[in-house]
Amino acid sequence: MSNWIWENEAPKDEGRLKRAAKVKVDSLSINENECKGVFIGSEGTIYQTDLETCSCPDFAIKQGYIPCKHILRLAMEAGIINANGNTPQQQRLADIAALRQQIASAYGFYYHFDSPIMPDKKYDELKARLADLEAK
Repeated sequence: MSNWIWENEAPKDEGRLKRAAKVKVDSLSINENECKGVFIGSEGTIYQTDLETCSCPDFAIKQGYIPCKHILRLAMEAGIINANGNTPQQQRLADIAALRQQIASAYGFYYHFDSPIMPDKKYDELKARLADLEAK
C-alpha cells in the first residue's frame, strides 16, 4: 500500500474526501485479492485504480503526490479509511479524545458551578464508552 494520508498524520483534504464519498459505487468493481477498482467517470471514461495509482487526469496532474478521489473511494470501500479519511485506529483515537473532552467539560462545569450540565446517567455512560474504547 502506498504512503497516503491514511498512513500518517497529514491534514486531510476534506473537499477531496467529500468528492470521493460521492463517487458512484455502482461504477466500482473491486478485485478482492488485489484491491483494484474500475470507475466510470461522468463522461464515460474508464479509470483503472488501485491503492497506489489511478489512470484519471487528477492523479496525473498531482503526479501521484496525493491520492485522487478514486483511490480514496477504493480505500473507503475496502474499509481502510472512513468518510472522514480516518483509519479505524485514527477514528478510535479521535473518539477517545472527544469523549475525554465531554467528560472533562461535564466534570469541570460541575466542579466550578456545583451544577451538572448532564444527568449522572449520561456521565456514567460516557465514562463506560471511554473505558471500552481505551480497552481496545
